[in-house]
Amino acid sequence: VQVVAGPGGILDGARPGTSVAVHSTVRPGTVVELAGTAAERDVVLFDAGGAGGADQARRGERAITVGGPERGLSDAARAALGSSGGVVVECGPVGTGLATKIAVNVMTYLQFAGISAAFEVVRAGGGDPDAVVEVLRHNDMYGALTEQFSAVPRMDAADKTAEAFAPYLWTTIGLAEKDLDLAVALSPDDAGPRPILESVRDGMWRVYGMGAPGPRD
Repeated sequence: VQVVAGPGGILDGARPGTSVAVHSTVRPGTVVELAGTAAERDVVLFDAGGAGGADQARRGERAITVGGPERGLSDAARAALGSSGGVVVECGPVGTGLATKIAVNVMTYLQFAGISAAFEVVRAGGGDPDAVVEVLRHNDMYGALTEQFSAVPRMDAADKTAEAFAPYLWTTIGLAEKDLDLAVALSPDDAGPRPILESVRDGMWRVYGMGAPGPRD
């Protein structure tokens, strides 16, 4: 909020007619409030989440989820988004782009939790996680992002806790917890998804096979 609307923020120097895209994964309501503040200065602010892995980001192939303003995106904004993503998905009014991005993150982390749990189950039964992978590939149930992640729960515990790698994993886990916390905030107290989301959020250290909660817990 301070970066956009605080003293010396983006809106302080934005000329009327400027378009501002919010890429940060924040609460959709935050973007709705900022869009109202921006409109008072004749600035168009909208959300444009980026969904996809690091490899897709490097190739400029992430999906861009847009919560567009009432007057629509300017040609310049649309061209800029198109140049940075493989597909631009217009999700509805301001805020819905980030709601969609958060929903995609939910699916991603639940898939990670599922594959990690599946590996533990097969090990407990005396089997090999590689056999699970082979079946999932054959049945088209194994997306590229989940396959990339699945190397982590198959790593030796000593490698995951090594000084050179553990900080990266804990940072990744922290981002997952933050994204799932946003999803929890969007789930009504009496809705079915909320306890599922809270369980996965609080167990991300288990999903990554870290053996014990990190310092933040």
